[in-house]
Parts: sequence; C-alpha cells; structure tokens
Amino acid sequence: MLIEALALNEELSGRESQSSRHQLFSWWNEWTENHTLAVSEQARLEQLVELVYRDLGFSGNWKNFFNSQNVFLDTVIERRLGTSASLALLVSYFADKFELNYEFINLPGCFVLRFILERDVYFDPFSAELLSLHEVELKLRGYKGDLARLTGEHLRALDNNEVMIRWLSALKSALIREDKFEPALRVSEALLRFNPDDPHEMRDRGFLFQQLDCANVAIHDYEFFIEKCPKDPVADLLKIQIRSLEQDSATIH
Repeated sequence: MLIEALALNEELSGRESQSSRHQLFSWWNEWTENHTLAVSEQARLEQLVELVYRDLGFSGNWKNFFNSQNVFLDTVIERRLGTSASLALLVSYFADKFELNYEFINLPGCFVLRFILERDVYFDPFSAELLSLHEVELKLRGYKGDLARLTGEHLRALDNNEVMIRWLSALKSALIREDKFEPALRVSEALLRFNPDDPHEMRDRGFLFQQLDCANVAIHDYEFFIEKCPKDPVADLLKIQIRSLEQDSATIH
C-alpha cells in the first residue's frame, strides 16, 4: 500500500517518488544481505521493529507533530520522522517484506496495526510500542474522553481505501494548519475521488475555496452540505456564511 500512496504523494506534492522507492528497496536489500528471516512470526515482528526503529532510526515526531513534512511520505522517508499515519504505511511496507499478516484497525485519532500471529498483537507505529487491548482502549479514551469504551467497531479492519482516506485526511489537516490552502485543496480533491458524495469533504473543500477567494464554488460546496446534512449544527452557520459571501460578491460587482 505504501507504493500506491507514494504515487499519490507524488501527484499531490509535485515531487518525484522514484528516489523514495529506491531508498526503500536499498534498505531492504541491505538487510537481506546481512540477515535471515526468522522462522516464527513473533521473531519476524521483532526483526521488523528492530529494522525500522533501531537500524533505520524512524520515530514519531513528538516535538513538531503537526508539520506536514511528517505526513508527506517522501519527506518522512528522507527525514525518518513521521506521524502514526505515515509511519503505519511505512511499517506495512516492511511487514509485507517480513511475510507478516496485519490489519489497520478503525481506532479514531491514531493509526494502530494489528498483527495476526498466534494471538493478535497491537502495535503503535508512532511510539513503536506493542499494546494490550487495555492500552488500545486507553488511547481511545485519550481521544474520545474517559467515558469511551472499546467496541468491535473500533477493532474493525480498515480496507485499503479507508487507510488512504485517513492518511490523506491527516495530510489535509496538517496543510490547513500551515495555511497552505492550495495544496490542501489538492488533497481534498483527491479525497473526493474516493468518495465523491461525502458532504463533510465537500464542506471542507468549500472552506478551502473560500480561503482562495473562489466564492461561487465555495457556495456550491456549502449548499451541497446543507442539502445533505440539514440537521447538522454547522448547516446554520454555513447559511450565514453563504449570505456573507453573496453580499461580498454583489459588492465587488
């Protein structure tokens, strides 16, 4: 999945991804020249963690978490710093090489991988920690509040499109934080290719168009959201926003 994401990363960043793919291949080739795959799955998981986090030195960027360089995959590979989203994709690449079965689970707020061994093992790619189910629930509470409880839906395996959507959403959020609205708009457009009728993504795209002074298309996206989600509290705020945009447009003309 990382290779597919790198192709999309190239499209969105305007930077070639061939050097990143070559670097990944080089790291794996060097490892196989000096090591042998362990027999047991548990031992191969330990080899994976050792390669990515000790030998290659990848880590979660605690000090500058929201920097978009932590989410763009080419800069993650270059700087060896990332978020749970980008590092999860990196770990999945090497998990395939180590012949491990894994899933991304539907835990909100962060990426967690489930390795399917003799017993399921949960892994936090940001901290490189193996997690018990209790620790997975603690992460959920940290994001949703102390009353949150782990359910089967939180442990549901994500499909490939859902993983890509979550990575792209993290990238879009980082770019918006940096006021980089044009690249954030490109990410929003990519997200809409996965789900063209997502009203919340249309709302977000409308916001980005508004920041880029494209009032008419912003209004169109806001109206789409209002039509699809009329009872959402945001709908009333967007109606006010539309009137303001229409007045501004009338004043200009």
